[in-house]
This record gives sequence, C-alpha cells and structure tokens, in this order.
Amino acid sequence: DAVAVRFGGGDELRQALAQMGASVTQSVISATVQIFATILVSVIVRAEFIGEPISLGEALSLVARRFLALVGCTILVGMISIVGLLACVLPYFLVLWRLSVAPLVCAVEGRGPIESLGRSFDLTRGSFLRWAAIVIVSAFLLGPLSGIVGGATQIGVRAAALEHLAMPGTLFNAVLWAAATLFLALATAASAAITTAYYFDCRVRHEGLDLAERLAEITGQRSVLDDADAAPAAGSTA
Repeated sequence: DAVAVRFGGGDELRQALAQMGASVTQSVISATVQIFATILVSVIVRAEFIGEPISLGEALSLVARRFLALVGCTILVGMISIVGLLACVLPYFLVLWRLSVAPLVCAVEGRGPIESLGRSFDLTRGSFLRWAAIVIVSAFLLGPLSGIVGGATQIGVRAAALEHLAMPGTLFNAVLWAAATLFLALATAASAAITTAYYFDCRVRHEGLDLAERLAEITGQRSVLDDADAAPAAGSTA
C-alpha cells in the first residue's frame, strides 16, 4: 500500500504487482513440473535403452530422490545461460550445447549439480554439429505443439476465437487447458527421448559405453551404468 500511494498507482499498481507475482509463480511451477516430467521420461527411456525396463513407480522414486539436485543443476544451467546471452549470442549457444545433458547426468548418474555441469561439458565435446542438428529437427517437430497453445493464449487470438466459435470463455479455457496439457506432454516426452539418445551417443563415442556394457555382460561384472564412479572405458567411435 505504501508503495502504491508513493507512486500514485493505487489499485492499478497493486493489481499489476499481483499479476506479476502470479506470473512468476506460474513460471516457477511450470518450470519445476517440466524438469520433473522431462527427467522422469528420460529415466524410463534410459531403462529401455539398456534393456532393463523399470516401472513408473520406480522411476518416480528415483527422480524424487534426485529432485533437489536436479533443480539446483537446472538453476545453475539457467544462470550460466543468462550470462552467455548477455555476453553475446554465440556464448549462449555454446552454453546450451555444452550443458545440454547436465540434468540427465545429475539424475541417472547420481552426481551433484556442479559435477554434472563438468561431466556434461566433457561428454559433449566435439558434438556440436550433432547437437545443432538435433535442436533444429526438434524445433520443427515440437515447435507447432507449443506454438498452437501459445498463440491461443494471446489476447487478440483468444478474443477472435471466442467471437467466431461462439463459445463461453470458461469452456474455451477448459479446452485450451486440455490441449495445452496434451501438447506439452507430447513435447516433453519427445524432447526427453531425444536428449536421452544424445546422452547415450556421447557416452558411446567418448567412453566406448557399448563395448564396456558388452564386456560387463559377458564377464558378469557390474554394469558401468549402475556405477557413477566407474572409470570410463577406452574411446570408441562405434
């Protein structure tokens, strides 16, 4: 109230601040859910990749145990990305590339946030063209899913839709919410699967993961995938 009186905003200022607070809260909740869902799908996809499927409950338990570390890792990636964006466009894309698998490393290898950043930086070296190709293809595949919902939430588009559809605002919001949920789920699942495939590709190329896993299977030793501290195998381009 004191701020509102001082700046002469009155109710309008309070309303603007309330809307800003609601927007920030919504963004935080959305980002948190997105992190959780993406890593959850990644864990399930990873299990399928290594031929050891896990149940949804087991995947939820794993992600829940690592959730605080995942949030910390994602915050660090976001902060470094902002610094890169402020510096120049090129450093921004460099950060996005080199830290692209950090959250996944944090979840599936059980590493801390800072260690996950370093691990991602190491795994992604020499893979820029592959990463860029993945990003471009993903944008074409997943862009329409988020674009449809994003466009429908614009005030002008929403007003035009309500006018031509002769649909109550409440019903339109319900349909939009359902569509947004469906499209976001599809985009999240696809993005997580793509990121997981890229992560394993990096490990195969730099650590010979496929050869190490094959050897572990033949000799009956512990899988490298189950040991975050396991020494990397010899390099492989398989």
